[in-house]
Amino acid sequence: MAEKKRNTYAPSENNDDANYSPEEHSNKDNSEKETATAKQQSEFPIVGIGASAGGLKAFEQFFQNMPQNSGMAFVLIQHLAPHHESELAELLQNHTRMKVMQVQDNTRIEPNQVYVIPPGKSLSVKNRTLLLSEPLERRGHRAPIDFFFRSLADDQGENAICVVLSGTGTDGTLGLRAVKERAGITMAQSTTDAEYEGMPKSAMRTGLVDLVGTAAELAQKLIGYKDSADKIQLPDEEEALPEDDSEALTRIFTQLRAKTGHDFTHYKRSTILRRISRRLQVNQINSITEYLAYLRNNPDEVHALFKDFLISVTNFFRDPESFAVLEKEIIPKLFLNKKAKDQIRVWVAGCATGEEAYSIAMLLNEYASLADTPISLQIFATDIDDEAIAFAREGLYPESIAADISPERLRRFFTDEVSGYRVKKEIRESVLFAIHNLIEDAPFSKLDLISCRNLLIYLDRDIQEKVFELFHYAMRPSGYLFLGSSESTDPATNLFIAQRKKQRIFKRRDSASTGVRFPRLPLVKTDNLSDETTKNQKPGSKTTSLEDLYQAWTLKKYAPPRLIVNDNYEITHIFSGADRYLKEQEGPVTQNILHKIVPGLRLDLRTALYQAFVKGEKTESRYLHAEINQEPTSIKLHVGPIEEPGFPRDYIEVIFEEQKELVGISTDITKTIDENATQLISRLEEEVQRTREQLQSTVEEYETSNEELKASNEELQSMNEEMQSTTEELETSKEELQSTNEELITVNQEL
Repeated sequence: MAEKKRNTYAPSENNDDANYSPEEHSNKDNSEKETATAKQQSEFPIVGIGASAGGLKAFEQFFQNMPQNSGMAFVLIQHLAPHHESELAELLQNHTRMKVMQVQDNTRIEPNQVYVIPPGKSLSVKNRTLLLSEPLERRGHRAPIDFFFRSLADDQGENAICVVLSGTGTDGTLGLRAVKERAGITMAQSTTDAEYEGMPKSAMRTGLVDLVGTAAELAQKLIGYKDSADKIQLPDEEEALPEDDSEALTRIFTQLRAKTGHDFTHYKRSTILRRISRRLQVNQINSITEYLAYLRNNPDEVHALFKDFLISVTNFFRDPESFAVLEKEIIPKLFLNKKAKDQIRVWVAGCATGEEAYSIAMLLNEYASLADTPISLQIFATDIDDEAIAFAREGLYPESIAADISPERLRRFFTDEVSGYRVKKEIRESVLFAIHNLIEDAPFSKLDLISCRNLLIYLDRDIQEKVFELFHYAMRPSGYLFLGSSESTDPATNLFIAQRKKQRIFKRRDSASTGVRFPRLPLVKTDNLSDETTKNQKPGSKTTSLEDLYQAWTLKKYAPPRLIVNDNYEITHIFSGADRYLKEQEGPVTQNILHKIVPGLRLDLRTALYQAFVKGEKTESRYLHAEINQEPTSIKLHVGPIEEPGFPRDYIEVIFEEQKELVGISTDITKTIDENATQLISRLEEEVQRTREQLQSTVEEYETSNEELKASNEELQSMNEEMQSTTEELETSKEELQSTNEELITVNQEL
């Protein structure tokens, strides 16, 4: 929606007489008007609206509040019984002056018209043309709303708008994510207004919905958004920003850094302007300077802009062809020359809500189960979005992920719950999700594979080069790098060589030929300035950043190694040096600190964790004996809540205070006590593990018998939704017939 002024989207008519106007400038004016009209015709927004049970009423309220000449086209997707003729188009025609029609194959989309999906078909859009196809999924697993929203996002990009209305289930959620990623606008009916809240509630759970309201309010908000979009004037990528806008943009970055702690000045300008343009449209603001004032007065908008910049959108096995190559060619190589007790280490950088990390975990788990030698797996998945990380740790995804995951993998790696599919515990525990800034924080080390997909494309080239240096340093020799479909290692051809270029899989070059050292962190120089200080200081001032650098240096030099643990005893963050107190794991991988901690510390740590979480107390252990890197070491544990205002209470820190030589004269006695306690704990844990295995076996038998019932239930639920939509149509038709009949009776009586 780059056009600044638009008057109408009505089809243009060629005026041959204009060429013979007696005034030359009149010819020019007519030509410009025709060109503008043609451009408007090709750029009008397409609005996809999805609904299921309760959708008819929502559709009616929406279109009763939508004017005839909105300049937009509307495509309606509803769950319909495949073998029952739908009267939805005829019923809605009574509530709008726009033309309403049921879609036929190869229908060209025109503005100010409403298109309705026919029963038993899947609907997609390509080059602004609606295409019909037969559904691939069996009944009960179809997600026609997701299917259309995704195609709409691919075809229209920032001109796409999606609206999720009343309905049960989660259809529409994944498609809404795709629209959001392409800078489109996302809307959902409020749960209080929706007759069935399942679909809009699932959409809102993603945190990616721009506008929420009643069906009537959404129509009005959409009109306001459209009018605002026509008035926004931002320069093209090549054009320089006006001085006022440039100054405002700098202050917006400062606001973001002050409120979130993250610096976005290294993002590509085109990305920044596109995301800010979205926020201008959503809030019906016309300029960057006005938006800066709005940010200052609305703290919640800072968070909304931050979320828009993060683009936390992905899906399982995104780019199936690339994942197929990863599965068949690359993952087997990761297991080559690995011995028993060796570990395969993977880092998924910019993991968003975890789908990519879990996809790789599934592939590794499948291959590991076939390997002769037991190899442990460790997957680190990081992002700067704390909400996305929390979502990923929970591992609960909408039912519509069935479109991206094979039935076999769904059965093997997920449990079917009422609100969606949850990743099974053994897979969740193989992935360590952590908040991590790729540009500012130290990387993980000794990595066999790094997956960083669809993140680098948003960064400036000089930062890309530094990130590639960081990846190269963090990898083992012959490690692999997995990038997004639009990314490459062109800025670092001396560091990586293409293994499968089309699938964006690259191999680390030998460091001997690169001469690259570990890059200095942070990768960008930033100024931690408040919005107030920037009023009197020029951009680039180093007054506060020197203090930050000194604090960071002091922290690294003097702060002891430490971990952050959540109330499930899972490690959520490992600070420098703390990994040496964690042991290499055999068998199933877990992030439970009591399983990962080296022998000798476990008993006291267990007690300290209980004191910290249950009683909120800080505890300090005696010096404990442990073998660290085959060297006898004395370690004191400091465990307790993190006393920082605003920090969640369900996290505690574990600090390690170390002495190389054992203290005191009772070293042998202490060591014997520790060893005896460790042996007792080991025996008890073995018994618990056997009990768990027996329980797991029973659960699996139950799940197997339950799967058939769930499959039948899903099909019945789908049929129920379709019949509900049909019933709503019939009831409305009945009411209209009854009204007509009453009118006829009245006329008869008068006669």
